[in-house]
Amino acid sequence: MQEDEIKNVTFADTLDLLISRLSSLENETNDPTTSLTYLRYNVLNNIENIRLSNIKSGFLPVVSLNGVLANDYYSNQFNLGDGNYWFGNSNINLSLRIPITEGISRTKKINQQKYQIEATREELNAAVLKKQLDLKRISGNIDFYKKGNEYPKVKS
Repeated sequence: MQEDEIKNVTFADTLDLLISRLSSLENETNDPTTSLTYLRYNVLNNIENIRLSNIKSGFLPVVSLNGVLANDYYSNQFNLGDGNYWFGNSNINLSLRIPITEGISRTKKINQQKYQIEATREELNAAVLKKQLDLKRISGNIDFYKKGNEYPKVKS
């Protein structure tokens, strides 16, 4: 936009419309579970539960199959069953990992994750209670100011 251009600014909402919309509680939901804070803490709680299940799955044994095929550099064909293409540095290995010694540290991680889930749940409850308190305080203030405007002003 250049300096000499003049554009008219048109507002979508007028001040009177905004005041009437914000002063009425028709569009406002009193359910604290619809707030963004509640949804955020709920997502955090779900993430913590997933982390706990991942830590618990670390106790399971792991079976892995690895292989290296040293094939002919000048051929682009994959012939796994042909013995002529297997050279001295080709191998296949099968490994089984059983976590025995990691049990102590993993148990500690599980307990830490459970405490983190409990802390997140308490933060969620605190956010819901705070939202309820804010809604009651705001509705009380609105009622108070509405009653204050109903009485005639006393001239002094």
